[in-house]
Amino acid sequence: MKNYLKNKMGARLLAVVAFSIPMILSAQDGEPKLKLKIIETDSSKTCKAIVMIDDTIPVKGTDVNFYVKRFFGLIPIALAETTDENGEATVSYEKKLPGDSLGNIILIAQMDDDDAISDQVIAKWGTKAKYESKISQRELWASRSNAPLYLIIISNAIIVGIWGTMGYILYLLFFKMKKSGLDYKP
Repeated sequence: MKNYLKNKMGARLLAVVAFSIPMILSAQDGEPKLKLKIIETDSSKTCKAIVMIDDTIPVKGTDVNFYVKRFFGLIPIALAETTDENGEATVSYEKKLPGDSLGNIILIAQMDDDDAISDQVIAKWGTKAKYESKISQRELWASRSNAPLYLIIISNAIIVGIWGTMGYILYLLFFKMKKSGLDYKP
């Protein structure tokens, strides 16, 4: 019984050591982290991405991509900007993209090697969008009360034509048949 417990405890200890070695080694390497900063002066707008390991060691020679987030994807500002010896990659923003009603856009920086390492910042660098309400105008995709007049007239004419044809057929069947003497009696 003692040998069995010793073997069982030894196997557990070996499993714990075997699973903890990769975690210890990966914790020593450190994962790079990306921080995006925006710098705005009177004449220029600049995005700066800083890539560091454990917030102390700069990563040089890494490619960083800069994007603007849109509804259905990302618009690239600059692709594959390489970090310098301080771990910084800088790009100037010169686009005129529409933002929300306040002019806000979302800027994103991603590492080229790993898309999971990214950062995003909201900046007031977009043009203010003006949203017009077309609910009260007569449009094809509007509600029934605001449908175009030609559509209302055509659809009502078709309905009146169909019901008129059915009424005329019933008139012929019942009233004209009686006058002609061909009265049907079951």
